[in-house]
Order: sequence, then C-alpha cells, then structure tokens
Amino acid sequence: MGTLSEMIKMTFPIKNYKLDNGRLVYKEMESYAAALDVIRECADEILRECISTTAQNRGLEFYEKLFGKVRDDLEIEKRRNMINNMLTLSTNDNTVEGIHHFFRSVGLECDIIENPIVYDVYIYSHDHTLSRAQQDNIIERAKKFMPYHLTFTVDFRTIDFDGLDALGLIFGRIDDMNMTWQEFERYNWEE
Repeated sequence: MGTLSEMIKMTFPIKNYKLDNGRLVYKEMESYAAALDVIRECADEILRECISTTAQNRGLEFYEKLFGKVRDDLEIEKRRNMINNMLTLSTNDNTVEGIHHFFRSVGLECDIIENPIVYDVYIYSHDHTLSRAQQDNIIERAKKFMPYHLTFTVDFRTIDFDGLDALGLIFGRIDDMNMTWQEFERYNWEE
C-alpha cells in the first residue's frame, strides 16, 4: 500500500474532508505522499542494508570493511554467508570446527590437519582460483584469528601427488625441467 492510500485510509473515518481525486485536500495529500515516499524508500534501504542477510551493497561493504577487505568479486549470497559466519565467531572458536568456521567466513573451503604434538595446523585450500592478493588477505586475517600458540600453514597449491601421478612422468623428467613449483603448477601439459 502506497503512502497516499494510507493517508486517505487514516483520514477517511474523520469525514471532515472530501477526498475525491482532483479536490484541493487530495492534491495536498498527494504532494505530501510524494515527499514521504522518497523518505520511505530511503528508510527501507537503510533497514535493508543494516541487516547482513538482506544487505545488497553499502551494508555488505560496511560489514566487509569491519573484517577486512571488500569482496565485490564474489556473488552477493556468498558475501552474505561469509559475513554471517564472521558475525557468529566467538572467542571459544579455537577448535578444529571453529577454525573451519573462520575459514568459511573468509570464503575458503578447506581441509584441516592438526599436529597437536608440535602445535601446528595445516590448512589445505579447495579453492585454487584465488589471486595472490586474495591469498595474502586470507593469511593476514588468519594471523589475527588463530590462537597464538599455534603455527599454521595455508596451502593454496593446485597440484598434489594424485595430480603428479596422473601426469605419468618419472621423477628424472620432472627434475630435468628445472622449474620452480609455481612454474610447474602453471605449466601447460597439453603442449
């Protein structure tokens, strides 16, 4: 229901005015309603952007800046999920599930292997499409989150032993290529 129809509905029981279209009172209410509609749209936008589950632009940017960098490279729904995960983190999230929760909040699905004897955690990323800047951002945020007594490694490599095995190469051939791991991962095997 628009503002004008709400105003007419509220004024109608008084019956002091004729509220027919074209009358002076109707025209006056119409001009007030036009101004109030603009204010209503602004208020609706503010309310929508304040809530993380309905935010679409400025609200998402606000929440993302609280926790790190704006991730406008992602879809809105993924950004909302990351924000909601971040908002539900607590100081007690120092378990493996809590660490998973943190990495979901920065948009990273991963496997976590812990070595409690030496207080070390190995995090293997499932997402191999992240840029170097995005990887650095995730690592910086992880440094702020991870418990201080733990050392951790976030592995963004795209090749693993199964991938190497699938290439059907022998070690001598790989070694003769004289490549760094980064060069090796990016090498086009179809040439």
